[in-house]
Amino acid sequence: MIREIKQIVENYINNRNMASLVIGTYDGKYIVTDKQKMKIPMSCVAGNLLSSLKIGDRVYLFQNDGGADFYLLEIIGLPAVLEERKP
Repeated sequence: MIREIKQIVENYINNRNMASLVIGTYDGKYIVTDKQKMKIPMSCVAGNLLSSLKIGDRVYLFQNDGGADFYLLEIIGLPAVLEERKP
């Protein structure tokens, strides 16, 4: 019985999509990941920098726990610009 429970837990851990950092390239419709060549539709990507994306931009994405949602963290090579806050 204990061996079966250990096997169930091990299978769950091996098949679970943990949160991770993903690097990819924007092609106009999708972000294509470097390692798996997976196409992430833009409807699954959130973030303040979406309006700044241009075709060919390389990006860092945070893949949420479970693997279905992504957040655009950075456009690689684009200098960070901070707006001046007004009191």
